Amino acid sequence: MPDFNDISVAEFSHIGHRDENQDRCRVFTDPQSGVLLAVVADGMGGHAGGGLAAATVAQSAAEVWQSRAAGEAPSDFLQRLIRESHRAVNVAGQAQGITPRATVAALLIQLRGDAPCCVSIHAGDCRITQYAAERAVTQSVDHSLAQLHVLRGKITQEQAATHPDQSRVLTSVGGEETPEAEITQWDLTQGGRFVVCSDGFWEIFKAEDVLRLFRVTRGETKTGLQSPALLRATGDMFEQKLKGLKKQDNTTAVLIELNATAQARQSAPEPRPVPDRATRAKWPVGFTVSLFGIVVIALLALIALWTL
Repeated sequence: MPDFNDISVAEFSHIGHRDENQDRCRVFTDPQSGVLLAVVADGMGGHAGGGLAAATVAQSAAEVWQSRAAGEAPSDFLQRLIRESHRAVNVAGQAQGITPRATVAALLIQLRGDAPCCVSIHAGDCRITQYAAERAVTQSVDHSLAQLHVLRGKITQEQAATHPDQSRVLTSVGGEETPEAEITQWDLTQGGRFVVCSDGFWEIFKAEDVLRLFRVTRGETKTGLQSPALLRATGDMFEQKLKGLKKQDNTTAVLIELNATAQARQSAPEPRPVPDRATRAKWPVGFTVSLFGIVVIALLALIALWTL
């Protein structure tokens, strides 16, 4: 049975310079089956009830987690999480006469069974990034107009964080449209550190910052899953960054580190190709059909903007 002392987790959330924290994060674990689920939801400030949307996603995640069926495939479980969250957000909004929406990212790590695995799902610009000991390995692809500019080679991944189109999200949980959520398979042999976060985090925390944070877990003595040292270091670094910022969005992240013992339980999948353009970030190849749909939506949005 996996020992969750093999895993270090920190759940960080800060209001930033906003009047309300519309982010939510939750971590669920099942020591018997060796499964961990991390969920981050970011309420969309451009729509009424962003906080309601994020809170509803967090509650839906708890309910879906409790109803997990034995043998349910991780990808099926994550897709069900998004479907149930979308339905619940719309129901909650209808009760108040509003249309709340949220972007979501969820990462599921399964360390036992015949098929140990690490799988994620995301809709919008909440992001999952994987790290090795000294570098960022790969990240999910944001569903935003800014990310579309990156994919077309118009801007770099770093420039996306401050681009005017960064907040123009192409899909979300809540609203009339069904979320174009994306499933990604992760290879734990490439790196056992993950950050699941809202855009307020990845906009200001660079790869070198995150690697510095994970170093504080070396030699840490802890009981259970939570890493006080990692949480404290994240909070301290954020407060230092906040001093130099005139405005800062809600900032939320779940930081996860597997030690070598935990990583060894996962069998490596087939190697995945990565883009060769130097200005693009690496991303998993799971972004296929959903990318096509998002590109179509984005092009229609751009045409609409140009005709105004």
